[in-house]
Amino acid sequence: MTPVRRRGAGILLAVICAALLATFAKIREAGAVPSFARKYQTSCLTCHTVYPVLNPFGEAFRRNGYRFPSESGSVDSDAVKSSMIALGQEEYKKTFPASVWPSNIPDAIPLSVMFNGALTMNIPGSDAHDAAGNTFTWGGLLGEFHIFGAGALSDTLTYMTQLTITQDGGNPISGDVETAYLLWNDIVGPKHAINLWIGRLFAPQLTSFGLHSDYLSDTRMPGVSVIGLYNSSTSVNSVGSFTLGQGHTDGMELNGIIKHRFDYALGWVASSNAIGLNALNAEDVYAHVGIKSGGVALDGEGKYGSNVPDAAKPWAEKAITLDAFGYHG
Repeated sequence: MTPVRRRGAGILLAVICAALLATFAKIREAGAVPSFARKYQTSCLTCHTVYPVLNPFGEAFRRNGYRFPSESGSVDSDAVKSSMIALGQEEYKKTFPASVWPSNIPDAIPLSVMFNGALTMNIPGSDAHDAAGNTFTWGGLLGEFHIFGAGALSDTLTYMTQLTITQDGGNPISGDVETAYLLWNDIVGPKHAINLWIGRLFAPQLTSFGLHSDYLSDTRMPGVSVIGLYNSSTSVNSVGSFTLGQGHTDGMELNGIIKHRFDYALGWVASSNAIGLNALNAEDVYAHVGIKSGGVALDGEGKYGSNVPDAAKPWAEKAITLDAFGYHG
C-alpha cells in the first residue's frame, strides 16, 4: 500500500471509530455527573468502568442517595474534599423553624455539561449511499446538550437534576427537564433503612439496579411495551404506549437497605400511559424487594467495607442478587 493510500485508510478508520463512539454515546443515556468527581476530588473511575456503566462502588453510591459509602455510615460531609460554605450554625437546629436550618453549599457552582450526537456514514458503493446521495450525514453531530446539577444540602438531603436541550434537524430548539428530584436519606431508624426520594425520578427497572448498573440486563434487555402485549395496534385501548424501565416519571419512592444486604422500594408515580388527555390521568404503584450475597454490600459498607474487591478489575465481583418486582397501573 502506498503512503497516500495508507494515510487515507487510517483517516477513514479514525472517522469510522469516531462515528461509532458518537453513536454509542447517543444510544446510552447519560449517567455520569462530573460534579461528584469535583465534590469528592476523585476519579470518575471510582464509580464507573466504561462510561456510563457503574461499578459496584458506584452502584452503592447511587443507592446511598448519592453519598459516599463510608465506615461512619455514609456521612456525606466526612467524604467531601471540596471547599464548602456553611449556611448557619449547628445550634440553629434547636430554634428551627424560627431560624434557618444549618446547611452548606460548595463554593464552586455544582454544574456539569455534556453533549452527544451521532455521525451517520454511508459506505461508498452501498445501497444506503446511493439512496442518500452522500457519504456523511452531519445533521445529528450535535444531538443533545445536557446540563447536570447535583450535590448535597446536608448529610441527609441530596439532589440530582438533568436538563436536556435538543434540536432535531430544522426543528426549533427544545428543552426537557429529564430528572429533578430531592433525596431525603436516613429519615428515621438505622442508617439507610428509610429514605424518601421525590420529584422527577428515573423510571423503575425490572431489577433493583439503576440504569447502566447491571451488566446482564442494562440497556441490552429490550424494552417491553406492556400495551403491546395485550392489545393489537388497531385497538382503541392501544392509543397510549407504556414501556417499562424507559424514560422518567414524576412521583415518589420510599426505599431502604437493611443489614447491608436486603433492600426494598415502594413507589407511587404518575401514569406512563394516558389515553385521550394531554395530562396524565392516573397513578401507578410498584414494589420491589431484593437481597445480595457476596461482593460489595448494597450500601458499600458492612462486612466487605467500601472498597471495590479488585482495583484493577472494578467491574468484577463474586456476587448474586435476587430481586422480586411488581408493577400495577
